[in-house]
Amino acid sequence: MELYKKSNIDIATLSVLIEVIIFSGIYFAVGFLYNKQDPLLLSSEVNFFLLLLSTITLYYGLNIGLFLIMVFGIFSYFYYNLFPMDVFLQNLIFVLICGEFHFFYRRTIRKLREENYYFVSKFEQLRNSFYLLKLSHDQLEKSFILKPVSLRSIMHEIKNMYIWDEDEASIKLINLISKNYGITTGAIFVDKSKSFVKVVQIGEPFELNRFNVMFNKAMEEKRATYVSEELDELRNHEYIAVIPAINCEDRIVGYLI
Repeated sequence: MELYKKSNIDIATLSVLIEVIIFSGIYFAVGFLYNKQDPLLLSSEVNFFLLLLSTITLYYGLNIGLFLIMVFGIFSYFYYNLFPMDVFLQNLIFVLICGEFHFFYRRTIRKLREENYYFVSKFEQLRNSFYLLKLSHDQLEKSFILKPVSLRSIMHEIKNMYIWDEDEASIKLINLISKNYGITTGAIFVDKSKSFVKVVQIGEPFELNRFNVMFNKAMEEKRATYVSEELDELRNHEYIAVIPAINCEDRIVGYLI
């Protein structure tokens, strides 16, 4: 990765140098055709070479500007009989000033880009959160519209139904749990002749495992046992929850698994 980044930087620097050389060559060629004695147009009323230096330095930075002023110095030393020291120093000062402005503007632009990226990412997070909130609100609204009857009244109806038809009450109970809490696999086991028999199930069929740790814990403590209790012996097990049904005599008459 580092080698790839380094190669990209080298290619970018080389392309910049080629562009600067092309622009400078065009300037020297035009100046040579206009005045062979003064191809840099140093004796003209307007310092055209300073305009070229300022533009390139402001766009590419101080290093490229110094490179171009160095080329200007070498060319002037060998081409002109008298080296134009005043013009050279004047152009050098302007290159340093333009290089400082380039550094300032580049740092400001980089800061604004980082802030813009931060705001865009935050906006994306807020938009996603708002979308999820809207989905939740729509789901709640749909739930209230489609289910005008309260959960307590449904449980009361199941309780009355259990008196006349246990199997029908069990089917309605497990369907209610599956619909409201997203349970895809489960079963109700009822105590019949000292043996727990499956009376209703949803999802993939499975049999009651009496050696299951969660089942034994629920049977011994006579309370619901869940994986969310984060007990070491319950992790990575086949059951998510084992809920015992206890009658008024404090005896387990069934399990919801």
